[in-house]
Amino acid sequence: MAASVPELLAALEAGELTVLFQPIVDLGTYAVVGAEALWQWPGADPGWEALLDEPAAEPAGRQLVRDALASVAGWHARSPRIGLTLNATARQLSAPWWCDELTAWLELGNDARAVTVQVSTAEAHARGMGRTMAHLRDAGFRVALDRLGADADDLALVHRLPVDAVRLDPSLVSRLDEPSVLASVALLLHERARLGVEITAAGIEDETQRHRLRSLGCRHGQGPLTGRPVSAVALTHAIRHH
Repeated sequence: MAASVPELLAALEAGELTVLFQPIVDLGTYAVVGAEALWQWPGADPGWEALLDEPAAEPAGRQLVRDALASVAGWHARSPRIGLTLNATARQLSAPWWCDELTAWLELGNDARAVTVQVSTAEAHARGMGRTMAHLRDAGFRVALDRLGADADDLALVHRLPVDAVRLDPSLVSRLDEPSVLASVALLLHERARLGVEITAAGIEDETQRHRLRSLGCRHGQGPLTGRPVSAVALTHAIRHH
């Protein structure tokens, strides 16, 4: 049975909601260059994150975003190359609390460039998303498109929206042995240079995929090969000892 918002808020009160961080690494050196925040609720059904779109779930959303932002400040102070990626939906970004949390974090003296707000290509079609992205960039935050390549029209979004980075859909990475997919990824990476956006590959599972991506000019990636989601403490340790 799907979870409900009251159950989500009960989990928040019980301290069951946590944040893990999947490392984003340099595909040449394996050095950590960033991390994606992933919300965790042990025992909940897959897809529970959709509850965070509901206005009544605001306390849970606020706490998760706040916890994630608290971690990146330390990493970025130690090494400016280490950034945090926060996933958001159109409904979440339209809610005042998202802006409130980002603003409060900036008022503590943190650097907006340490945070990338990432929106899926499906969510990017939402009305007003271009304005929302522009406002985030005006405040100094970076903006990224997720799951690029999942749809044939995705590249048009990169041309139309004000983005700093994109993340390749895992379905592309898993099929790099197919000539047509390899050609598509090569085209995306070529467009990256012309458009001035960074590209990260998601779902990298083996060395063959890593080598192919590097040969095409992809610098950054994440996935089972490069590091599974870990706690903030574990990621801090990895950053310090690389």
